[in-house]
Amino acid sequence: MDASEIVSIILVAIVLAFFIVYHAFFLRMSVKRPYSTVLGLTRQTRHLWVTGIMRTGDQILAVQSLRNQLLSSSLTSAVSVAITFGVTTFVSGLSKLNDNADTYLGLPATVRGYKVVMLIVIQMLAFFCFMQCNRYLNHVIFLVNVRWDEATLQEMDGKSLVIVRQVTPGLVGRVLNTGNLFFTIGVRLLYLSVPVVMWLFGHWFMFGTGILLPPILYIMDFGSARRLAYRAKKRSIPLQESEKWMLSSATTSASKDTSAHEMRQISALDFRQRNPITKTSPDVNGEQSTPNNVP
Repeated sequence: MDASEIVSIILVAIVLAFFIVYHAFFLRMSVKRPYSTVLGLTRQTRHLWVTGIMRTGDQILAVQSLRNQLLSSSLTSAVSVAITFGVTTFVSGLSKLNDNADTYLGLPATVRGYKVVMLIVIQMLAFFCFMQCNRYLNHVIFLVNVRWDEATLQEMDGKSLVIVRQVTPGLVGRVLNTGNLFFTIGVRLLYLSVPVVMWLFGHWFMFGTGILLPPILYIMDFGSARRLAYRAKKRSIPLQESEKWMLSSATTSASKDTSAHEMRQISALDFRQRNPITKTSPDVNGEQSTPNNVP
């Protein structure tokens, strides 16, 4: 093993460590402060979306939204497969393109083989994640169409009522979030394949793109949530109270039956955020009451 191979291995270890440390920090922030990251914010939003769909029974909106997400996941999985076949075709025809294939791209054949194998493994893992996302979304398409309102539950009895009570909005929201988590992992693996591709042309190219990747992801992961918090602060919206109320609405929707009036209160959250509310207080039943300065 010469000096170039040792430097290449050290730089790969640094890039992988930087990538893993950033995502450990990102997942920790998504769990502890969900509204500070795009992942945590969208998870809570999907819980509210599932609750509203199952209460109001708008199946057309649900199927169209999930269909669009299925198309996106299917397209990215096709990209992973195309990259895999393209790389294997390139490697198989390498000996025909260059007579001196053992020193192609300035590196020995063994090191070049490690790079190609790593790229193929990353793409196969991404393809697996996208297929798991499609699997969970296919389950959600059927589960989200189960009506979960007081009138429907009163009409059911016996075994049907037992089954329907198990298919709660909280359960469907967790299934939907699991599918989207697989989609996020697959996209991150596609991002990771960019430094691996640059590694074929030199370890310094790989190191440069690998070091720039986490800062770019940081802007994407935390930028939207910070812009939302800034706009809420600028318009004097009590964001913290809204966050607590949204979280409690999403987590308690699976344990109690709410009336149509309560669901209108949930769907009116966007209207309340668009109006500067200075102070709110819960009433006796735990619902969000209207302040005195709002008609």
